[in-house]
Amino acid sequence: MSSSGSSSGPSSAAPQAATEAAQAGGTKEPSSTSCQPPKKTGAVKEGEVTTFQDFADRSVVKDKLEGHEVWQHANLKSNGLATTRLSTAASQNNPVIALSQSTHKAVNAAQRGLDAASQTPIQNIEANIKILRDLKAAPSDTIELLEKMAKGHANSMGF
Repeated sequence: MSSSGSSSGPSSAAPQAATEAAQAGGTKEPSSTSCQPPKKTGAVKEGEVTTFQDFADRSVVKDKLEGHEVWQHANLKSNGLATTRLSTAASQNNPVIALSQSTHKAVNAAQRGLDAASQTPIQNIEANIKILRDLKAAPSDTIELLEKMAKGHANSMGF
């Protein structure tokens, strides 16, 4: 798959500030475009949009749901924002959608055509949102919410 559109990257100071914040275990102050999901309790449901940390905390073993990041971990890593999953606030607060294993497998197959590490964060998010739309992996309003949250999160990280 190819990415949809192109986007200019952040200022040269932004990635450094975001990297320093991520390495310190904190984040920059969220921008006005940041969108956090309301806190929920109980098991994660298919199609639910939340943060990666909340998904990990509320996942049930053998529920056959997998958390899908539209701002891919490879891109977070290439921008110095995380080393391993959930290792920094950038990874912990990364929005995910709970997908069935079969849907996640199809989405991951489509993602293999992307070079996540060479994309800007916004390009990476937009390419992954396009995959979800093309595969009809979730209702359009859910995908729109996920896109808004992911772009808000990237913006809060300086992109």
